[in-house]
Amino acid sequence: MTGETRHELAFIRSLGLGTYGTRSSRVRKKTRKEILEGYLEGAARRRNWGAIDKEVVISAAREACHNYGAKPCMSCRGTGIDRGF
Repeated sequence: MTGETRHELAFIRSLGLGTYGTRSSRVRKKTRKEILEGYLEGAARRRNWGAIDKEVVISAAREACHNYGAKPCMSCRGTGIDRGF
C-alpha cells in the first residue's frame, strides 16, 4: 500500500470528527454520514487518483458510510458506486 493510500485512508477516518462548516450557529452542521456521502459523490467524479489505490479507499469510505444503518448511502444509489467502478 502506498503512502498516498495510507494518507487518504487516514483522511477518510477523520471525516466528520472535527469542526466543519461556518461559524454561524444558525447553519446546521453536517453529520459524519453526510460528509462521507459527499466524499463518495466526489470520488465518483474523480479522474486522477495518482498513487492512491482507488478500490481500497472507496471500499473504506463505503464501509464507514454504511456503518450508520442498513440503508445504502444516498451517494451509493444511482451513481455507479453501488455497482462498482
